[in-house]
Amino acid sequence: MIEIIRAPAYLALQDLGFRGHRDIGLPRSGAMDCHALSSGNQLVGNAAGDAALEWAVSGGSIRFTATATIALTGARVHGRLGQTMIQPNTPVHVSAGTVLEIDRFISGRFLYLCVSPPPATAPVFGSHSTYAPARVGGYKGRRLRAGDFVALGPPGEMAATVVHANPVNYSASTIRVVPGPQSEVLSGRLLAHLLGNRFEVSTSSDRTGYRLNGPAADTTGLSQILSEPACEGAVQITDGGTPIVLMADGPTIGGYNKVAVVLAADLPILAQKTAGELVRFALI
Repeated sequence: MIEIIRAPAYLALQDLGFRGHRDIGLPRSGAMDCHALSSGNQLVGNAAGDAALEWAVSGGSIRFTATATIALTGARVHGRLGQTMIQPNTPVHVSAGTVLEIDRFISGRFLYLCVSPPPATAPVFGSHSTYAPARVGGYKGRRLRAGDFVALGPPGEMAATVVHANPVNYSASTIRVVPGPQSEVLSGRLLAHLLGNRFEVSTSSDRTGYRLNGPAADTTGLSQILSEPACEGAVQITDGGTPIVLMADGPTIGGYNKVAVVLAADLPILAQKTAGELVRFALI
């Protein structure tokens, strides 16, 4: 088991998310950085989509009550595993009683603690992910708290480590997009504004959506649309002319104009951007 000793501000079970349930209002949810989760799982010999602990915002500590193999991927952090400084992107064997303590985040927003054997919770809608707004899935449908115990599955044979041939460039500041369903509104003025400016990730960004601060687009003459299906990565332009990018927990429908959609391959890059970082968008 994993014992939560000191819970960070955000800690939850996530896998690759819910699939095929947007018709009932359930978004993908799951890992904000699917690449980091999959990479970590493969480092410890799990299936790429196994559940892991998604850790964000602040430090904390947990204890392993049984032997396990772990890997930490995604955000870079300062901390210790027992008496040893943390080594990212490296499979490490831990003994029963070992404490993992995270002091602070150095860069990035989401850290993934992948464990073999992986967490053993009952799947909901085919996933072990946590969609906290509806208290669905994961560990009792909520974030983990101090005093919680997360059960691990039975030990299995560790598979060979897989090295990804195309690692994600988290330092990239350019996010690639394709045209959205309303890319031509106002003769393409909103899309041109999005592509022609840099934007700062807002402090109010979260798993639902990343608000971007920057020059506001001229929305004179813009009409609202009827609510229609929306997808993860959709770039919405608000009435005030600023963009919001829908993320893993984003709504399945919306009434804002969607002028572009972020490529799935670049969503991990955007997900790891912290408040104050600058991004720009490029059309492909």
